[in-house]
Amino acid sequence: MTCDEFPSEIIDVIIDHLHDDRNALRSCALVCASWLSESRHHLFANFSAHPRKCALTDLLRFLTSTADIGRYIRSFSLSGYHGISLKDIVAILRPLPNLRIVELNGLVVSKPLRDDPPLTASIKELSTVSIGPCNYNKDGFEALFRLLGLFTVVRSLRLAQGFRFELPEAGVGILEVPPALRVTELSANSVPVPAIVQLIRPTRLAQWETLRSLELYDCITKWEQVAEVGKLLSEIGPGLRRLGLRPSSRLISRFDQIFGVGALMAGGWNPVVPASSVGTEDMRAKWRPLNLSKCVNLEEFVFQLSYGEYQPFYDCEALFKLHMDLISHLPVSVCTVRISLLPVPLPTSGAPAAILSDDEAASGGPLGRLDWPLLDETLSDHKFKRMRVIIDVGIFKHQFTAGDSQAIVAFLTGSLHRLRRRGALVFESPDHMIT
Repeated sequence: MTCDEFPSEIIDVIIDHLHDDRNALRSCALVCASWLSESRHHLFANFSAHPRKCALTDLLRFLTSTADIGRYIRSFSLSGYHGISLKDIVAILRPLPNLRIVELNGLVVSKPLRDDPPLTASIKELSTVSIGPCNYNKDGFEALFRLLGLFTVVRSLRLAQGFRFELPEAGVGILEVPPALRVTELSANSVPVPAIVQLIRPTRLAQWETLRSLELYDCITKWEQVAEVGKLLSEIGPGLRRLGLRPSSRLISRFDQIFGVGALMAGGWNPVVPASSVGTEDMRAKWRPLNLSKCVNLEEFVFQLSYGEYQPFYDCEALFKLHMDLISHLPVSVCTVRISLLPVPLPTSGAPAAILSDDEAASGGPLGRLDWPLLDETLSDHKFKRMRVIIDVGIFKHQFTAGDSQAIVAFLTGSLHRLRRRGALVFESPDHMIT
Protein backbone atom coordinates (compact mmCIF):
# COMPACT_ATOMS: atom_id res chain seq x y z
CA MET A 1 0.00 0.00 0.00
CA THR A 2 1.37 3.44 -0.98
CA CYS A 3 1.02 6.65 1.01
CA ASP A 4 -1.75 7.90 -1.25
CA GLU A 5 -3.82 4.80 -0.45
CA PHE A 6 -3.90 5.62 3.27
CA PRO A 7 -7.11 7.42 4.25
CA SER A 8 -6.27 10.99 5.35
CA GLU A 9 -8.08 10.39 8.64
CA ILE A 10 -5.72 7.53 9.49
CA ILE A 11 -2.68 9.65 8.63
CA ASP A 12 -3.94 12.44 10.90
CA VAL A 13 -4.48 10.01 13.79
CA ILE A 14 -0.97 8.56 13.42
CA ILE A 15 0.76 11.93 13.31
CA ASP A 16 -1.41 13.45 16.05
CA HIS A 17 -0.41 10.54 18.30
CA LEU A 18 3.25 11.52 17.75
CA HIS A 19 2.66 15.22 18.47
CA ASP A 20 5.33 15.40 21.21
CA ASP A 21 7.92 13.12 19.56
CA ARG A 22 9.97 15.46 17.40
CA ASN A 23 12.27 12.80 15.98
CA ALA A 24 9.31 10.71 14.86
CA LEU A 25 7.63 13.77 13.36
CA ARG A 26 10.78 14.58 11.37
CA SER A 27 10.73 11.03 10.00
CA CYS A 28 7.03 11.32 9.14
CA ALA A 29 7.69 14.55 7.24
CA LEU A 30 10.07 12.63 4.95
CA VAL A 31 7.73 9.71 4.23
CA CYS A 32 5.81 11.38 1.41
CA ALA A 33 4.28 14.70 0.39
CA SER A 34 0.86 13.89 1.89
CA TRP A 35 2.43 13.45 5.35
CA LEU A 36 4.46 16.66 5.22
CA SER A 37 1.82 19.25 6.10
CA GLU A 38 0.44 17.47 9.18
CA SER A 39 3.96 16.73 10.44
CA ARG A 40 4.95 20.39 10.10
CA HIS A 41 1.76 21.39 11.90
CA HIS A 42 3.14 19.77 15.07
CA LEU A 43 6.83 20.42 14.46
CA PHE A 44 6.49 24.19 14.10
CA ALA A 45 3.31 25.01 16.06
CA ASN A 46 5.43 26.11 19.06
CA PHE A 47 8.58 27.92 17.95
CA SER A 48 11.25 29.29 20.29
CA ALA A 49 14.37 31.28 19.51
CA HIS A 50 17.36 32.13 21.71
CA PRO A 51 20.91 33.26 20.89
CA ARG A 52 22.20 29.85 22.01
CA LYS A 53 20.07 28.26 19.27
CA CYS A 54 20.65 30.71 16.44
CA ALA A 55 21.95 34.20 15.78
CA LEU A 56 19.45 36.97 15.16
CA THR A 57 20.53 37.37 11.52
CA ASP A 58 20.05 33.64 10.89
CA LEU A 59 16.61 33.73 12.54
CA LEU A 60 15.52 36.66 10.38
CA ARG A 61 16.81 34.99 7.23
CA PHE A 62 15.04 31.73 8.03
CA LEU A 63 11.62 33.25 8.79
CA THR A 64 11.61 35.70 5.88
CA SER A 65 12.65 33.08 3.33
CA THR A 66 10.42 30.16 4.38
CA ALA A 67 6.83 31.38 4.20
CA ASP A 68 5.66 27.79 3.79
CA ILE A 69 6.92 27.06 7.34
CA GLY A 70 5.89 30.38 8.91
CA ARG A 71 2.21 29.62 8.36
CA TYR A 72 2.43 26.68 10.80
CA ILE A 73 3.77 28.74 13.70
CA ARG A 74 1.04 29.57 16.22
CA SER A 75 3.13 30.25 19.32
CA PHE A 76 6.45 32.12 19.20
CA SER A 77 8.87 32.60 22.11
CA LEU A 78 11.74 35.06 21.69
CA SER A 79 14.24 35.43 24.51
CA GLY A 80 17.78 36.51 25.35
CA TYR A 81 18.62 38.70 22.33
CA HIS A 82 20.58 41.86 23.16
CA GLY A 83 20.51 44.82 20.81
CA ILE A 84 17.39 43.66 19.00
CA SER A 85 15.37 46.51 17.51
CA LEU A 86 11.64 47.00 17.22
CA LYS A 87 12.11 46.72 13.46
CA ASP A 88 13.70 43.28 13.97
CA ILE A 89 10.78 42.13 16.12
CA VAL A 90 8.29 43.22 13.46
CA ALA A 91 10.35 41.46 10.78
CA ILE A 92 10.27 38.25 12.85
CA LEU A 93 6.57 38.24 13.69
CA ARG A 94 4.97 39.73 10.58
CA PRO A 95 5.62 36.70 8.26
CA LEU A 96 3.62 34.45 10.64
CA PRO A 97 0.00 34.76 9.45
CA ASN A 98 -1.49 32.27 11.94
CA LEU A 99 0.40 33.47 15.00
CA ARG A 100 -1.73 33.54 18.15
CA ILE A 101 0.71 33.60 21.12
CA VAL A 102 3.85 35.73 21.55
CA GLU A 103 6.28 35.48 24.48
CA LEU A 104 9.12 38.00 24.83
CA ASN A 105 11.57 37.64 27.68
CA GLY A 106 15.07 38.79 28.59
CA LEU A 107 15.39 41.05 25.54
CA VAL A 108 17.49 44.21 25.39
CA VAL A 109 15.57 46.35 22.91
CA SER A 110 17.64 49.10 21.31
CA LYS A 111 16.34 52.65 21.09
CA PRO A 112 15.23 53.82 17.63
CA LEU A 113 17.72 56.03 15.85
CA ARG A 114 16.78 59.66 15.40
CA ASP A 115 16.23 59.30 11.62
CA ASP A 116 14.37 55.95 11.83
CA PRO A 117 10.81 56.25 10.51
CA PRO A 118 8.20 55.58 13.23
CA LEU A 119 6.79 52.07 13.30
CA THR A 120 3.04 51.60 13.20
CA ALA A 121 1.08 48.90 14.98
CA SER A 122 1.27 46.08 12.48
CA ILE A 123 0.89 42.82 14.44
CA LYS A 124 -2.78 41.91 14.27
CA GLU A 125 -5.15 40.05 16.58
CA LEU A 126 -3.28 37.82 19.01
CA SER A 127 -4.78 35.71 21.79
CA THR A 128 -1.85 36.17 24.22
CA VAL A 129 1.16 38.46 24.49
CA SER A 130 3.50 37.79 27.44
CA ILE A 131 6.35 40.22 28.07
CA GLY A 132 8.76 39.22 30.81
CA PRO A 133 11.66 41.19 32.29
CA CYS A 134 13.49 43.02 29.49
CA ASN A 135 15.75 46.07 29.51
CA TYR A 136 12.96 48.24 30.87
CA ASN A 137 14.06 46.84 34.24
CA LYS A 138 17.15 49.01 33.91
CA ASP A 139 16.39 51.69 31.35
CA GLY A 140 12.82 52.60 32.34
CA PHE A 141 9.52 51.87 30.69
CA GLU A 142 9.96 53.68 27.38
CA ALA A 143 11.15 50.42 25.80
CA LEU A 144 8.11 48.53 27.10
CA PHE A 145 5.65 51.12 25.80
CA ARG A 146 7.39 51.24 22.40
CA LEU A 147 7.19 47.45 22.29
CA LEU A 148 3.48 47.48 23.12
CA GLY A 149 3.00 49.98 20.33
CA LEU A 150 3.64 47.21 17.79
CA PHE A 151 0.41 45.38 18.71
CA THR A 152 -3.23 46.07 17.98
CA VAL A 153 -5.86 43.64 19.30
CA VAL A 154 -4.67 41.35 22.12
CA ARG A 155 -7.05 39.22 24.13
CA SER A 156 -4.66 38.57 27.05
CA LEU A 157 -1.70 40.86 27.81
CA ARG A 158 0.68 39.67 30.55
CA LEU A 159 3.44 41.90 31.85
CA ALA A 160 6.02 40.69 34.35
CA GLN A 161 8.67 42.90 35.92
CA GLY A 162 11.94 41.91 37.52
CA PHE A 163 11.76 41.06 41.23
CA ARG A 164 12.32 43.97 43.63
CA PHE A 165 12.33 46.52 40.85
CA GLU A 166 12.87 50.01 42.26
CA LEU A 167 11.69 53.10 40.41
CA PRO A 168 14.14 56.00 40.22
CA GLU A 169 13.19 59.06 42.22
CA ALA A 170 11.95 60.72 39.02
CA GLY A 171 9.39 57.91 38.60
CA VAL A 172 8.45 56.47 35.20
CA GLY A 173 8.28 59.85 33.48
CA ILE A 174 5.77 60.75 30.78
CA LEU A 175 5.47 57.79 28.42
CA GLU A 176 4.26 57.63 24.85
CA VAL A 177 1.31 55.29 25.15
CA PRO A 178 0.60 52.56 22.55
CA PRO A 179 -1.82 54.24 20.13
CA ALA A 180 -3.70 51.20 18.79
CA LEU A 181 -3.61 48.62 21.58
CA ARG A 182 -6.93 46.96 22.51
CA VAL A 183 -6.88 44.46 25.41
CA THR A 184 -9.53 42.22 27.00
CA GLU A 185 -7.46 40.76 29.87
CA LEU A 186 -4.50 42.57 31.47
CA SER A 187 -2.21 40.90 34.02
CA ALA A 188 0.68 42.82 35.58
CA ASN A 189 3.20 41.26 37.94
CA SER A 190 5.48 43.62 39.91
CA VAL A 191 4.91 46.41 37.40
CA PRO A 192 4.93 49.81 39.16
CA VAL A 193 1.50 51.38 39.57
CA PRO A 194 2.52 54.66 37.83
CA ALA A 195 3.35 52.68 34.66
CA ILE A 196 -0.01 50.87 34.79
CA VAL A 197 -1.89 54.13 35.31
CA GLN A 198 -0.15 55.67 32.30
CA LEU A 199 -0.93 52.62 30.18
CA ILE A 200 -4.65 52.91 31.02
CA ARG A 201 -5.05 56.66 31.11
CA PRO A 202 -8.54 58.09 31.70
CA THR A 203 -8.01 60.08 28.50
CA ARG A 204 -7.70 56.80 26.59
CA LEU A 205 -10.69 54.96 28.04
CA ALA A 206 -12.21 54.43 24.61
CA GLN A 207 -9.27 52.15 23.79
CA TRP A 208 -9.76 50.21 27.02
CA GLU A 209 -13.52 49.75 26.84
CA THR A 210 -12.84 46.10 25.88
CA LEU A 211 -11.03 45.42 29.19
CA ARG A 212 -12.92 42.80 31.23
CA SER A 213 -10.22 41.29 33.44
CA LEU A 214 -7.49 43.04 35.44
CA GLU A 215 -4.85 41.35 37.61
CA LEU A 216 -2.33 43.35 39.69
CA TYR A 217 0.14 41.11 41.49
CA ASP A 218 2.77 42.70 43.77
CA CYS A 219 2.17 46.06 42.06
CA ILE A 220 0.78 48.00 45.03
CA THR A 221 3.85 48.53 47.21
CA LYS A 222 2.86 51.75 49.03
CA TRP A 223 -0.42 52.77 50.65
CA GLU A 224 -0.62 55.96 48.60
CA GLN A 225 -0.79 53.79 45.48
CA VAL A 226 -4.13 52.38 46.66
CA ALA A 227 -5.71 55.74 45.83
CA GLU A 228 -3.97 55.79 42.41
CA VAL A 229 -5.43 52.39 41.53
CA GLY A 230 -8.74 53.53 43.01
CA LYS A 231 -8.90 56.45 40.57
CA LEU A 232 -8.32 54.00 37.77
CA LEU A 233 -11.04 51.63 39.01
CA SER A 234 -13.49 54.49 39.33
CA GLU A 235 -13.17 54.86 35.54
CA ILE A 236 -12.75 51.28 34.28
CA GLY A 237 -14.43 49.45 37.18
CA PRO A 238 -17.95 49.24 35.66
CA GLY A 239 -16.58 47.32 32.68
CA LEU A 240 -14.62 44.74 34.70
CA ARG A 241 -15.96 41.22 35.20
CA ARG A 242 -12.85 39.76 36.86
CA LEU A 243 -10.32 41.35 39.24
CA GLY A 244 -7.21 39.81 40.79
CA LEU A 245 -5.16 41.56 43.47
CA ARG A 246 -2.09 40.52 45.42
CA PRO A 247 -0.79 43.44 47.48
CA SER A 248 2.95 43.51 48.02
CA SER A 249 4.31 42.36 51.36
CA ARG A 250 5.98 45.78 51.56
CA LEU A 251 2.66 47.19 52.76
CA ILE A 252 3.15 45.43 56.07
CA SER A 253 6.91 44.93 56.45
CA ARG A 254 9.02 47.97 55.72
CA PHE A 255 12.64 46.98 55.18
CA ASP A 256 13.86 50.13 56.92
CA GLN A 257 11.85 49.14 60.02
CA ILE A 258 12.77 45.50 60.20
CA PHE A 259 16.29 45.77 58.80
CA GLY A 260 18.97 48.25 59.56
CA VAL A 261 20.84 49.32 56.42
CA GLY A 262 24.08 47.70 57.51
CA ALA A 263 22.32 44.61 58.79
CA LEU A 264 20.39 44.26 55.52
CA MET A 265 23.63 44.32 53.56
CA ALA A 266 24.98 41.62 55.88
CA GLY A 267 21.80 39.54 55.67
CA GLY A 268 20.61 40.16 59.23
CA TRP A 269 17.64 42.00 60.74
CA ASN A 270 17.11 44.70 63.30
CA PRO A 271 16.03 43.04 66.59
CA VAL A 272 14.91 46.39 68.03
CA VAL A 273 11.69 46.31 65.95
CA PRO A 274 9.47 43.30 66.80
CA ALA A 275 8.62 42.16 63.28
CA SER A 276 5.53 40.26 64.44
CA SER A 277 3.87 43.55 65.38
CA VAL A 278 4.12 44.92 61.84
CA GLY A 279 0.80 44.87 59.99
CA THR A 280 -1.48 43.71 62.82
CA GLU A 281 -3.68 46.82 62.84
CA ASP A 282 -7.10 47.09 61.23
CA MET A 283 -6.45 48.22 57.67
CA ARG A 284 -10.00 48.23 56.30
CA ALA A 285 -10.08 52.03 56.16
CA LYS A 286 -6.84 52.06 54.19
CA TRP A 287 -8.46 49.97 51.43
CA ARG A 288 -11.52 52.23 51.04
CA PRO A 289 -9.79 54.52 48.46
CA LEU A 290 -9.45 51.47 46.18
CA ASN A 291 -13.05 52.16 45.09
CA LEU A 292 -14.05 48.51 44.68
CA SER A 293 -17.65 49.72 45.01
CA LYS A 294 -17.28 51.19 41.50
CA CYS A 295 -16.84 47.67 40.08
CA VAL A 296 -20.60 47.20 39.96
CA ASN A 297 -20.50 44.37 37.39
CA LEU A 298 -17.63 42.42 38.94
CA GLU A 299 -18.33 38.69 38.99
CA GLU A 300 -15.05 37.07 40.11
CA PHE A 301 -12.35 38.20 42.54
CA VAL A 302 -9.02 36.35 42.70
CA PHE A 303 -6.32 36.53 45.34
CA GLN A 304 -3.50 34.47 46.80
CA LEU A 305 -2.83 33.41 50.38
CA SER A 306 0.68 32.49 51.48
CA TYR A 307 1.47 30.06 54.26
CA GLY A 308 4.65 28.88 55.94
CA GLU A 309 7.11 29.74 58.66
CA TYR A 310 7.45 33.41 59.64
CA GLN A 311 10.13 35.28 57.71
CA PRO A 312 11.16 38.92 58.24
CA PHE A 313 10.63 39.60 54.53
CA TYR A 314 7.27 37.84 54.38
CA ASP A 315 4.85 37.66 57.30
CA CYS A 316 2.15 35.25 56.08
CA GLU A 317 -0.15 35.86 59.06
CA ALA A 318 -0.06 39.64 58.63
CA LEU A 319 -0.58 39.25 54.87
CA PHE A 320 -3.62 37.06 55.56
CA LYS A 321 -5.13 39.81 57.71
CA LEU A 322 -4.29 42.36 55.01
CA HIS A 323 -6.30 40.36 52.46
CA MET A 324 -9.26 39.96 54.82
CA ASP A 325 -9.43 43.73 55.29
CA LEU A 326 -9.29 44.11 51.50
CA ILE A 327 -12.04 41.63 50.60
CA SER A 328 -14.42 43.17 53.12
CA HIS A 329 -14.88 45.91 50.50
CA LEU A 330 -15.93 43.58 47.66
CA PRO A 331 -19.12 44.66 45.87
CA VAL A 332 -22.25 42.52 46.20
CA SER A 333 -22.08 41.63 42.50
CA VAL A 334 -19.16 39.23 43.12
CA CYS A 335 -20.45 35.66 42.92
CA THR A 336 -17.09 33.82 42.92
CA VAL A 337 -14.00 34.31 45.06
CA ARG A 338 -11.08 32.20 43.89
CA ILE A 339 -8.18 31.64 46.32
CA SER A 340 -4.85 30.10 45.38
CA LEU A 341 -2.45 28.90 48.08
CA LEU A 342 1.27 29.57 47.95
CA PRO A 343 3.83 28.00 50.31
CA VAL A 344 6.67 30.23 51.49
CA PRO A 345 9.32 29.32 50.58
CA LEU A 346 8.25 27.40 47.47
CA PRO A 347 9.05 23.67 47.60
CA THR A 348 12.10 22.65 45.60
CA SER A 349 11.30 20.82 42.38
CA GLY A 350 11.69 17.09 42.90
CA ALA A 351 11.92 17.40 46.69
CA PRO A 352 10.22 14.59 48.63
CA ALA A 353 6.82 15.33 50.16
CA ALA A 354 6.84 16.64 53.71
CA ILE A 355 5.53 14.10 56.19
CA LEU A 356 3.45 15.52 59.04
CA SER A 357 2.51 13.80 62.26
CA ASP A 358 -1.18 12.94 62.66
CA ASP A 359 -1.65 15.83 65.09
CA GLU A 360 0.13 18.29 62.78
CA ALA A 361 -1.95 17.26 59.77
CA ALA A 362 -5.22 17.37 61.74
CA SER A 363 -4.43 20.93 62.86
CA GLY A 364 -3.72 22.10 59.30
CA GLY A 365 0.06 21.76 59.23
CA PRO A 366 1.62 25.08 58.17
CA LEU A 367 -1.84 26.38 57.16
CA GLY A 368 -3.02 26.09 60.76
CA ARG A 369 -1.22 29.33 61.67
CA LEU A 370 -3.59 31.40 59.52
CA ASP A 371 -6.86 32.85 60.82
CA TRP A 372 -9.30 30.82 58.71
CA PRO A 373 -12.30 31.65 60.97
CA LEU A 374 -11.73 35.30 60.03
CA LEU A 375 -12.03 34.38 56.33
CA ASP A 376 -15.15 32.38 57.15
CA GLU A 377 -16.70 35.32 59.02
CA THR A 378 -15.75 37.90 56.37
CA LEU A 379 -17.18 36.00 53.40
CA SER A 380 -20.26 34.83 55.32
CA ASP A 381 -21.52 38.40 55.59
CA HIS A 382 -25.13 38.72 54.44
CA LYS A 383 -24.15 40.80 51.40
CA PHE A 384 -22.15 37.82 50.09
CA LYS A 385 -24.99 35.31 50.36
CA ARG A 386 -24.75 34.43 46.63
CA MET A 387 -20.98 34.00 46.71
CA ARG A 388 -19.09 30.75 46.08
CA VAL A 389 -15.54 30.40 47.48
CA ILE A 390 -13.13 28.19 45.50
CA ILE A 391 -9.82 27.25 47.13
CA ASP A 392 -7.18 25.78 44.82
CA VAL A 393 -5.30 23.09 46.75
CA GLY A 394 -3.37 21.72 43.76
CA ILE A 395 -0.06 22.77 45.34
CA PHE A 396 -0.61 20.22 48.13
CA LYS A 397 0.27 17.26 45.91
CA HIS A 398 3.76 18.74 45.42
CA GLN A 399 4.29 19.39 49.11
CA PHE A 400 2.41 16.79 51.21
CA THR A 401 1.50 13.13 51.07
CA ALA A 402 -2.01 12.23 49.89
CA GLY A 403 -3.11 11.42 53.45
CA ASP A 404 -1.76 14.67 54.87
CA SER A 405 -3.39 16.65 52.04
CA GLN A 406 -6.77 15.10 52.86
CA ALA A 407 -6.31 15.89 56.55
CA ILE A 408 -5.46 19.54 55.80
CA VAL A 409 -8.51 19.88 53.53
CA ALA A 410 -10.61 18.43 56.37
CA PHE A 411 -9.11 21.01 58.74
CA LEU A 412 -9.96 23.84 56.33
CA THR A 413 -13.47 22.49 55.88
CA GLY A 414 -14.01 22.54 59.63
CA SER A 415 -12.51 26.01 59.99
CA LEU A 416 -14.78 27.41 57.27
CA HIS A 417 -17.97 25.89 58.70
CA ARG A 418 -20.27 28.81 57.82
CA LEU A 419 -19.33 28.65 54.15
CA ARG A 420 -19.61 24.85 54.21
CA ARG A 421 -23.08 24.90 55.77
CA ARG A 422 -24.53 27.05 53.02
CA GLY A 423 -22.84 25.00 50.29
CA ALA A 424 -20.55 27.83 49.20
CA LEU A 425 -17.18 26.12 49.79
CA VAL A 426 -15.32 24.31 46.99
CA PHE A 427 -11.83 22.80 47.02
CA GLU A 428 -10.26 22.52 43.58
CA SER A 429 -7.17 20.85 42.19
CA PRO A 430 -6.10 20.18 38.60
CA ASP A 431 -7.38 16.62 38.91
CA HIS A 432 -10.75 17.03 40.59
CA MET A 433 -13.09 19.28 42.53
CA ILE A 434 -14.41 18.64 46.05
CA THR A 435 -17.50 20.48 47.26
